[in-house]
Amino acid sequence: ILEGASRTRGAGTALMAAQKSVISNPGSAEVQKSFQETAAAFAEEVVGLLKTILSVKAARGKNRRDLDIWDEEIEMGKNITFDGKNVKAATLNQLVIRLTDPKTSDHNFVKAFISTFQSFASADELFTKLVSRYNVPRRKFREMDAAEWKKMWVVPTQVKVYNVFKNWIDTRFTDFNYGLVKRLNDFMDNSLRKDGHSRYADRLRVQIKKNIDALQQNAGSHMLRELPGGLSANDYLLDLPTEELANQLTIMEHDIYCKIQPVELLNLAWSSSKLKHRAPNVLNMIDRFNVISGWVTTVLLNTSGLKARAKMYNKLIQLGQACFEMNNYNTLMAVIAGLNCAAVNRLKFTKEEASSKVKATFEDLKAKMSSDASYKSIREILHASEPPTLPYLGVFLTDLTFVEEGNPDKVGGLINFKKRILVYNVLSEIQSYQAERFSLSVDEKAQACLDHIVAVDNDQLYKMSLQREGRNVQKGDLVQ
Repeated sequence: ILEGASRTRGAGTALMAAQKSVISNPGSAEVQKSFQETAAAFAEEVVGLLKTILSVKAARGKNRRDLDIWDEEIEMGKNITFDGKNVKAATLNQLVIRLTDPKTSDHNFVKAFISTFQSFASADELFTKLVSRYNVPRRKFREMDAAEWKKMWVVPTQVKVYNVFKNWIDTRFTDFNYGLVKRLNDFMDNSLRKDGHSRYADRLRVQIKKNIDALQQNAGSHMLRELPGGLSANDYLLDLPTEELANQLTIMEHDIYCKIQPVELLNLAWSSSKLKHRAPNVLNMIDRFNVISGWVTTVLLNTSGLKARAKMYNKLIQLGQACFEMNNYNTLMAVIAGLNCAAVNRLKFTKEEASSKVKATFEDLKAKMSSDASYKSIREILHASEPPTLPYLGVFLTDLTFVEEGNPDKVGGLINFKKRILVYNVLSEIQSYQAERFSLSVDEKAQACLDHIVAVDNDQLYKMSLQREGRNVQKGDLVQ
């Protein structure tokens, strides 16, 4: 406020001097023009001062996020801190200033900001800040002549803001609801085009249309498929060759995985009752994991004869091995979970009857997919795998939980951006496995069957297990 008042006072003094010149030289067109320019500059300073007063009043001196972005000067250690060359913590204004600074080029910062900003600001809030940043005020650069101001600050800043919008639309178009798309169209027509950036407006419009078309095309892709009449989901799936069943499971699960958006993974949204609506695909992935693991247990326990059950046990382990060989580690973990539960572990005679070679394969898979040492083995296997790959999502959810719970959202009242970099590192690894799809043929019947597989609850599974092999039962007493 004091800085704005000082500038306004200076502009007022200049206006009074210009007014005297007009009185002294009433017929001079040049003096008249100078007076009009000085009056316009004074008016701009007055408006700027009023905006600053209102912003500070609205913030009640407690935070600066409502302060006009051009009125928050950088104060090292107060509104921004660094860890070496990287931003450690800052206000929202300072983060957006760095994001759009024409003299700074930090691609990793831009990617991390766009991926994680919804953990500390809304999409509408960021949009407003970017538009404010685009409108470079003349009052802040009075020491420059108009041409230099436009060349050094206006055009470079506006281009940088355009690039941020482009990056945002390219990578996170799902952030843009109907209202935000409308604001974006208004910005393109009333700012970009008006300021001579029509080619940028055209590029953004093409991007928007492309993304909207893609969203409409995929709108119904997640709908439950109808099971063909008379078809038994379990019979059809279990009659498939093991490798083909692994293929169909991979197609379904990787499709869900590729739909996961960064916003779903912020603030542990999938585990929060208030934020679960943000994480539909993460929750779908978790639900599918539970369904598949439960289905594996169910189909095994639904097999009545000992020899048939041992054969099914072999087949399910071979399914896990097939998933491993095609780099589908998420479904593999679901199969391991289904075969490693209490209801199956107690089936002594079923496992005795199973193939020794297959049982050794299962022990090897369990060792490879162990959670020991923070999933060390899984990470090594994952990083050595050639794409396409479907990673075990649980590894990343565990990493995000450690980051979220081990680091505060704010440091000294500032947004802890170092924490967001840690989050972004996990997000970028998740996204890296979305880049390349599996080239597999879709079996529509199999996909419909996978939509309809069911698993009973754990209590019922244990009762079924007792029916197959009761306590203290002898092998000879079992149905062979």
